[in-house]
Amino acid sequence: MTDVPAAAATKKPRAKRRTERLNLLLSHKRDLQMWDEIRQRPEYADMGVSEVVRHAIRTLYNEHRTADQLDGYEKRMGASLRAMHKHLNRMENAQQINMAFLEVLMRTYYYHTVPVPKEAAPQAVADANRRIARFIEDVAGMLERGGGIQELTIRMMEMESDEAAE
Repeated sequence: MTDVPAAAATKKPRAKRRTERLNLLLSHKRDLQMWDEIRQRPEYADMGVSEVVRHAIRTLYNEHRTADQLDGYEKRMGASLRAMHKHLNRMENAQQINMAFLEVLMRTYYYHTVPVPKEAAPQAVADANRRIARFIEDVAGMLERGGGIQELTIRMMEMESDEAAE
């Protein structure tokens, strides 16, 4: 093997060095053009060089700070939307359960309940209004105490058995 000095081993090819110099020169040229355009703007015309540079630094800093804040905001917003989506799914599931329960209740009621004769209608309406008022009071009481549907169902069954005994 031949011994190649370390500096020669890390030396870039000539074409690559030339491209880098050309890019640097073009970049510098663009920077000078932008500088001239900035200096021609009325809001910067009265400023000194150091004031323009300080203004540019502040603007860059504010942009980075805003970007960081927005990044955090986007993460929080995404988490909030995911939580809301889960909550909506739970509500939808509960609504489907309630609708299925209502359908079963309606079918059971209509299959097993005979129509009320016309002569017994006034008494049936009075009994129904009294039972509805009691039911609403029981539901309100359950909601106030934080009771569950099982407790309400048991109370309703007790209420019906008490009425049947009367």
